[in-house]
Amino acid sequence: MRSEADRRLIHESKHGDAAGWDGGNAQGEQVANGVYVYELTAGEYRAMRRMVIMK
Repeated sequence: MRSEADRRLIHESKHGDAAGWDGGNAQGEQVANGVYVYELTAGEYRAMRRMVIMK
């Protein structure tokens, strides 16, 4: 598995229950199909999950 930080998002929703991603990497290019690992942090909360991108 290749590991690299593609993009860091800082997003606050009005209700604190949503996050968005436009599917782009740090250069603004669309990412390829595959399995991606993402991390969510909010205060003391931290979670790592997998996401599958299929176009």
